[in-house]
Amino acid sequence: MIQFYLLSVILNVLSGYALSARRDESPSAIVRGARLIVADKGLRMALAVLTVAVGVLKLFFALRGDIPVIGDFLPATAGIVVGSALFLDVSDEEHLPFMRRGSPAAGIEKLLVSYKVSIGYAGMLAGLIHFLFPMVLFL
Repeated sequence: MIQFYLLSVILNVLSGYALSARRDESPSAIVRGARLIVADKGLRMALAVLTVAVGVLKLFFALRGDIPVIGDFLPATAGIVVGSALFLDVSDEEHLPFMRRGSPAAGIEKLLVSYKVSIGYAGMLAGLIHFLFPMVLFL
């Protein structure tokens, strides 16, 4: 469906930017304004939940003429990973541990949070590639 395509592109780029935005001062008013917008915890949590949901739904609803699951694998996976990293980043700021320390899931949580900037850039890149090449296999 074209709606999930558009949502996937927009949410991957926005969530990737929310993860990779640095906290330092920028001379540009536009960049400072965008960073202020994605600094809101409520917006970051909503972006995280929507990105994961659209990433999961993107696996099942493909564009017309595209192969389900395989055709949208990169943006769907990017959406799930970026949304999960953003969710864990927001919950880590609030000191709300979801998993017991020492479990395998805690290791995944630590990995996603520690590489959040790289994951954010990868999410923005996946959204951009998916926008430019909509019907390419695995993109």
